[in-house]
Amino acid sequence: MRILFLLVIGIFSAQARFAEAPFSLTLELDNLSPEQGEDIDIFSAELRASAPISIDDGNIIALTTFYQRLFYNSDGNIPFEQLSAGRVGIFTLTEINSDWDLLTLSNLRFAIEDGVSASDAFTFSGLYGAWYGGWKNLLIGGGVGIVTRLDEATGIFPLIFLDWEFYDKWHITTRPTPGTRFGPGISFFYESDERWEVFFGARYISQEYQLKNDSTYEYNTARLFTTLQYGLSENLFLSATLGVNLAGEMEFDGVSTDLEPSIFTGLDLSWQF
Repeated sequence: MRILFLLVIGIFSAQARFAEAPFSLTLELDNLSPEQGEDIDIFSAELRASAPISIDDGNIIALTTFYQRLFYNSDGNIPFEQLSAGRVGIFTLTEINSDWDLLTLSNLRFAIEDGVSASDAFTFSGLYGAWYGGWKNLLIGGGVGIVTRLDEATGIFPLIFLDWEFYDKWHITTRPTPGTRFGPGISFFYESDERWEVFFGARYISQEYQLKNDSTYEYNTARLFTTLQYGLSENLFLSATLGVNLAGEMEFDGVSTDLEPSIFTGLDLSWQF
């Protein structure tokens, strides 16, 4: 049983940035390097979009959506060429009082090979927590996460919400960073007086897919990365990411293959409020 944990959701400022950007397009080139066999090249494109349902005195209810397409080039060494994943969810942000805020995020999601019905691969994930923002340079909180798997197992894990400006314009945070796949992580970032920010961090990725013939595929890795983000305008941002996949593994129907370190790169265009 893999350890389930999630260090997620950081805060840029008192306004709070609690999840990935509400509108974004991310392109990524990845490489998996099995200890035995040929390397696998992956190109992925993912689109995120959110729509507010209710905004009242700083309290927000929003519909969130996500779709990802992955293209694999493995010279026939794996039994698929394309995968897709998607989710739809409800996000809420509630101001409990002047110092405390409450977040919930409930998702219904799927991850499948072409030819598999999404309804055969639905799983659930949820994040529920609160944070305290009464200090000048520190926001901190916690909560609980819930996730179900294709084998119907359920995991419950802790959340840590953190953003600490430990030195002028330098932060340590657990917020999702631009241009990297969503997953638990921690990073340092520097916010310039100009339009750019730079991130250095680590993130854990775990992805599970339903294949044809009731087979499953799972990919897990730890990543180190650096991301440079530039503000094209007040709300439009472009970021570039370069990183390395560290220890990881692929798993087909319970049979695991260890992965060697490999490089990934990404571009992200996002619209933030």
